[in-house]
Parts: sequence; structure tokens; C-alpha cells
Amino acid sequence: MIRLDKTLADLFKHIDNSVGLDNTLIVLSADHGVPEAAPTLNTLGFRQPFYFNKDNLLTETLMSKLKSQFGLGEDAIKLYAQPYIYLDHELIAEKKVSLSDVQNSSLKK
Repeated sequence: MIRLDKTLADLFKHIDNSVGLDNTLIVLSADHGVPEAAPTLNTLGFRQPFYFNKDNLLTETLMSKLKSQFGLGEDAIKLYAQPYIYLDHELIAEKKVSLSDVQNSSLKK
């Protein structure tokens, strides 16, 4: 889902090259976009679902790593919504930092 825009662009290009977008009806749909709560997952038979602890994810070590590796501060994290961390893509682009590098490197402990 992180790179859905690129994935869809590639898909639409393929469709356009294959059959033409003029001959295609595209319908996009989505659900609420968040995982089920841990108690719900338990009732469905999934084992050990849990909630992330924001304080364990957004640590001083992580903030220090964002600063030292990429020159980014706390403002690079736009939102934390259980269990996701949303990065400020515009700020990261302004700093001329690779979003993919931040996602894959900096947010790992």
C-alpha cells in the first residue's frame, strides 16, 4: 500500500497499452483501511494480536536516527495512528531525502 500510486500508474499504463483506457471501466473500492482490533482478531482465531505501544516505537533513539541519517526532526512524522506511522512526504522531499530510504532504514530499530 505504501507505493499504491506507482502500482496503479503501472497498472493503468499496462491496461492502456493492452486494450486502451477508452475500452476499460475501472472501479476502485476500499474498506476502512485499518486492521481489526486485537480482541476482534482473537475471536477470529488469530493468535497473539496486540497493540503497538507508541512510546516503544517513537523513541529518542528513533528521533536521533532520523536526525543523524537524514537530517529530519519530529516533524517528519506526520501522524501516529495505531499501528501506523505516517511520514510527511512533502517535508522529506523538500529535504531531498529518499522516502524509501527513510521508510526502510530509519524506522527499523
